[in-house]
Amino acid sequence: MLNPSAALAAANVPGWRGAYRPTDTHPEPPAAYCVYTVSRSPEWSQDDRESALRVRAFLHLFSRGDPEADKAAIRAAMAAEGFSLIEETEAYAEGAEDYEALSEWEGMESRQ
Repeated sequence: MLNPSAALAAANVPGWRGAYRPTDTHPEPPAAYCVYTVSRSPEWSQDDRESALRVRAFLHLFSRGDPEADKAAIRAAMAAEGFSLIEETEAYAEGAEDYEALSEWEGMESRQ
């Protein structure tokens, strides 16, 4: 649970942690792909130890053309992975048909 890479695989959207890097499967950026970062911070400290870990994921979906189907697939897969959507914004490069959708997600991982 709380694995953005697994969620992207389930959504059938190629994903890279940190930045796109060419692979044998994707020597060039695909028409739609996601780059993500993850932050983790301890929560609810008790008896000098953490009892939970807050996991935040920041996803940048890049798409040539309408990103709605990929966004919907990512939303469903991230929810299934245990994340809750915090915020989503979208930008469009006029004339290029290129979209970037940024979404921020959060989940709690028990440490007990």
